[in-house]
Amino acid sequence: PADRLGVQSDAFSLTRCGLLSTVQLLELVRSYKNEDDYTVWADLISNLSDIAVLLQSDPSCFTLFSQYVHDLISVILPKVGWTKVEGESHTTSLLRARIIGVAIKYEHPETIQTALNKFAAFFGSGQAMNVAGADAASTLSPDLRSSVYSAVVAHGGAFGYQCVKMIGEKSSLSEEKVRCLNALGSSTQSDLLLRTLG
Repeated sequence: PADRLGVQSDAFSLTRCGLLSTVQLLELVRSYKNEDDYTVWADLISNLSDIAVLLQSDPSCFTLFSQYVHDLISVILPKVGWTKVEGESHTTSLLRARIIGVAIKYEHPETIQTALNKFAAFFGSGQAMNVAGADAASTLSPDLRSSVYSAVVAHGGAFGYQCVKMIGEKSSLSEEKVRCLNALGSSTQSDLLLRTLG
C-alpha cells in the first residue's frame, strides 16, 4: 500500500508541475480500480478533488470526469457497502465513509437514491429527532451522516433542506450540528443557500 500510495502521489505532483500530462495521470489512476486500502484511497480522492476544482466551471467536462470517478469506484463501492460488518477493522469503516462520500459528491445515481431512502427511514423512524421509543433498526451510522445529509440537501429540495436544518437545530450534540450546517451548503438552489447564509 505504501508503494501504491507513493506512485499515485508522485504522479499527481509531476502533473502539477507539468512533467506528466493529465491524460497520462488519469490513465495511471485507472489501474487503482481494484484498490482496497484506506490510506491509498484517501490520498487518491484528495488528489482527484484538485482536478475536479479545475473542471467545475465546465458542466459538460465535469460530467465526464464524474463518470470517470464512477468507473474508478465501481469495484470498491459495492465491496464496502452501507452496513458495518461485525469484526471489521476501523479503517474499513473509514473507507466506507470516504467512498460513499465521493460517490455522492460526483453524483453516482444509485448511491444518491440509497442515501435518500436511508435518510427517509432514519427521519421517519424518529431516530433523527431522538423521539422516545424510536425504531432503532433505522439508525444511520454517524460515519455516513455527513454524506447522506449532503445528498438530502442537494437532491431533496426545500423539504430535504428543512429536515436537515431541523435535525441540526434539535440536536444537543455539537458534532451533529456541524454535520448539518456543512450539509446545508450542498444545496443547488440559490434561495436555500441565501437562507443558510442569512
